[in-house]
Amino acid sequence: MYGENFAPIAKQQSSDDAQPNCFVGGGTLNLLAGAALCQTHQKTLKTVVCAFGGRSSYLVNVDGPSESEVMSDTLRKLMPEATTHPELVVWQRGCRAEGDKTNTYQELINVFSLAVKRGDKEVGIVTVFVHYARVLLMASQCLRNPPFDRLKLQCFVSEKILLRNDPSSYQSRVRILHSSRAFMRTVFFEQRGINCLLAGNY
Repeated sequence: MYGENFAPIAKQQSSDDAQPNCFVGGGTLNLLAGAALCQTHQKTLKTVVCAFGGRSSYLVNVDGPSESEVMSDTLRKLMPEATTHPELVVWQRGCRAEGDKTNTYQELINVFSLAVKRGDKEVGIVTVFVHYARVLLMASQCLRNPPFDRLKLQCFVSEKILLRNDPSSYQSRVRILHSSRAFMRTVFFEQRGINCLLAGNY
């Protein structure tokens, strides 16, 4: 549940598919899929980041944790055996970036900047299906320019990973998600964002 114009709300609300401000966020599915990928690629995976960006104003006002702190703690609980590898880099609440923004584009810049700083050659992004196309387009635009143009990108769809790894647990959940009103609302806004990106006025 969001506020007007996708603004985060300070108090959590139960989802209500009939409400116009109910959209697909995907955080939990992304974490579950991310944990599965970490286990699959544990021998070669070097670094993992979750929600790698600044805090929303309502969190700053109460000195609340960053989304990265919360999601990283959740990921650790999903992978209790992975104590040191891969390294989990957390965007701390006091960390700053350009404008300290929380939007998708800035988080991509933050992730790619970390990869370049560490000398990594490949970056993987995990996101839900409804967000996949816009993320891929944004990332592709970022990777056209130095110093990010030497990075190789791979994108993963959370639902696909979970259905492949444990179909009996996720088939019903994914079916309900993809047939929801929230999903269709989110598709509309994601496509509008893609149109703006292609037109150069995002």
